[in-house]
Amino acid sequence: MTERICVAQIGAPHGVRGEVKLRSFTEQPEAFMSYGPLENEDGTRRFEIEALRPAKDHFVARFAGVGDRSAAEKLRIVMAAATVPDAELGAFLRREAVHEADLAEWRRLLEEAALASLGSPSSEMAKGKSASKRIRALEAELRRKDKALAETAALLILKKKVLAIWGDEADDTSPESDE
Repeated sequence: MTERICVAQIGAPHGVRGEVKLRSFTEQPEAFMSYGPLENEDGTRRFEIEALRPAKDHFVARFAGVGDRSAAEKLRIVMAAATVPDAELGAFLRREAVHEADLAEWRRLLEEAALASLGSPSSEMAKGKSASKRIRALEAELRRKDKALAETAALLILKKKVLAIWGDEADDTSPESDE
């Protein structure tokens, strides 16, 4: 097992858009981002930061899958519950006014969101194949249109040369005299 270091702590919700306070424990406050993705204490969950901005003595972060204040509050409770020993979990849940079944559901939803943010390799590969197929089709269409444009330009040049040599067809009529 690898040694884990606590570099940041998720705090209370901030505002109504699902942002949370994030306290950094590194010497340079923003350095916690360079340690890789944030994980919970036992390493079973990863958290992808979508947005981060500094505040007075903390950061304000928005995590993937957390879209409103209630989701941020649920995230805070799930993270806090992960650090509470099993013997004290009941008292913690009563203090937070949360039922144990709700906590289990929130954990399940958080795990699904974390897995979705990571993306499965097969879906990423399928997206890559689909994108490369689309790129090849667009490149073929571009080559076809470039060829058509070159042919059109050549015809215009040829028309100009023909007109310069033989003159304009509209000039076939000779001017009539008044006599």
